[in-house]
Amino acid sequence: MRIALYFFTWASLCCYCAAFGQKPEHFVFQTENVKIDKSFFSSVEVTDARFDTVYMGFVQKGAFNHKAPIQLVQSMPVEIMEATSKIIAGAVKQNRTILILVRNFFLSELTTATSETGTFTFEAGCYLKDEDNSYRTMFTVDTIMVVRALDVTKKLLGKANEQFKLFIQRAALYDTSELGKISYSRYQIQNIDETEKKMIPVYNVDVPQKGLYATFQDFKNNTPTETKFIEEFNKKTEPLFFYMNDDSSKGKEVTRTHYYAICDGSILFISTEHGLYPARKKDHDFYFVGKAKEASNTSSVAMASFMFGIVGGMLASIPETATFEFKIDHVTGKFLPIKRVSN
Repeated sequence: MRIALYFFTWASLCCYCAAFGQKPEHFVFQTENVKIDKSFFSSVEVTDARFDTVYMGFVQKGAFNHKAPIQLVQSMPVEIMEATSKIIAGAVKQNRTILILVRNFFLSELTTATSETGTFTFEAGCYLKDEDNSYRTMFTVDTIMVVRALDVTKKLLGKANEQFKLFIQRAALYDTSELGKISYSRYQIQNIDETEKKMIPVYNVDVPQKGLYATFQDFKNNTPTETKFIEEFNKKTEPLFFYMNDDSSKGKEVTRTHYYAICDGSILFISTEHGLYPARKKDHDFYFVGKAKEASNTSSVAMASFMFGIVGGMLASIPETATFEFKIDHVTGKFLPIKRVSN
């Protein structure tokens, strides 16, 4: 799936840029205005785990707001290693090596009638390299920043740089008492999704336990919040769930807002703000098809916005409500749109 998505995005970008002649906007990691007197580390390694390692998103350029893809001049690992070295150049350093795992670093812009909105998504982890060449978790970040302005590009790029510098500053001032106890090999970090899923109970069973899961945490652990309920179907063959009374009679209906997921023993259903949808497990991930609004939290995921924007020419051309295939993010439980199915 990761490979297919990459080639889909890459091909779409090529077609779009060929049609509109937009040159890439080069992102440059800024290293000034950061004062670090001491650094927990002196050397840095970088693993780029983004599913698209070529593009970092898009900005809008020109009077007609044509989308221009964002790229680095060099590879992400090289750019980050060089920028980090400059940031800690004047600091008193310890003889330690850290590894920065970049899972998402994406920028996008959306124009409305009155303003422009920019979104920056930054997901990364920082790990300490031990003497046996294993790695332990120092900290992770999962940040989504939204900025608004009449001309948002400069402000958006500035916010991205600001978050990166804060990340390096946090690593430099790291407190070892917060160091994780689990060790990972370099291979495990390079394949972090696979590594994490092996440690999540629900990703290691074909069907979750029968029950109602109030939160994503309950779902991850495969520990239902409630196991006694009654399932019925309405005229549209949609499932309805009711609490079970002590005498096994039907109680009040369980509203969708009260649970994240529910499994009747054979079928898993995912609850979203737009409906209840059956989910399937494929290639160690959970997928479902459901509706979403372009402005909703689910469909505003940066990468999805990028892909849909390229295919449709403009984000504004997407109908207010459309049907997408979603994948559940195994770390956050968010619903990530993979592809648009229909209006």
